[in-house]
Amino acid sequence: MELIADWALVVLAVLATVYTICYAAWQYWWKERVSLIYLGKSTLMSLVFLQISASVWAGTDYPGRAWIRFILYSGGAVMMLALLVMLLVLQYKTRRDRWAAGDFRRPWQVWRDEIRAWWQDGHDRTSLGRRNLGTPRRLPRVGGAAPRARPPQGEVHVCAVPGRLRPGDRHGRPVV
Repeated sequence: MELIADWALVVLAVLATVYTICYAAWQYWWKERVSLIYLGKSTLMSLVFLQISASVWAGTDYPGRAWIRFILYSGGAVMMLALLVMLLVLQYKTRRDRWAAGDFRRPWQVWRDEIRAWWQDGHDRTSLGRRNLGTPRRLPRVGGAAPRARPPQGEVHVCAVPGRLRPGDRHGRPVV
């Protein structure tokens, strides 16, 4: 059983490394901060899995093990701290932008509305990932949520698609 677990660890390390290399090579990770965070986390996990696999198969006395562990684990801790700070800043900016647009929903309410919209759209597999999660849709309210701020009734705003507004919507929300 221990031999099977050792081989499973090697397979996990190889697959995680191949996945990370493919992600770094083929994904536009430099365009989105979330992608950068994910690439950093994937790289760290791949290196940790490779080091643990080397320790399992070569024993705990291979040359340079102490230095490799020190650099990998201390560097990984610093990187995870930086990734955590990046994530918190990104979440704060996203929340602030949603509030500025008049959307005062909490994150769980955004996800609830997006999942409900995906479900109502007939389970389109691309609709959840391609739309802007910060854009509120017209959905029935659940549980007495606070009303959203709206522009004055006489004012018509430009929509994301020039010259097109949703039927009955004079507030210029993007057509999704």
